[in-house]
Amino acid sequence: MFFFRTWAVTLARDWRIEINRLAALLVLAGIVGLVFDQVMLFLLLALVVYLVYVLRQLQKLDRWLHALVNDSNTQPPEGSGFWGILFDE
Repeated sequence: MFFFRTWAVTLARDWRIEINRLAALLVLAGIVGLVFDQVMLFLLLALVVYLVYVLRQLQKLDRWLHALVNDSNTQPPEGSGFWGILFDE
């Protein structure tokens, strides 16, 4: 039970890191959008960038899981925030 509680607290912290990362990206995109008078365009571009980041992390996860089928000693990929805890667990 202690392990689960520790893992849940770590997971919650890492979710906050991901949310903060996305919020910072959106705030930065909003500010740049205000400067160029194209707020919606820059917010859309920021969301596309974040989507590409998430899809890249999913691709790493998929490759690692497929590699585990053939070799149980395969090391997990590097990641940060939520992805780091997911890969490490």
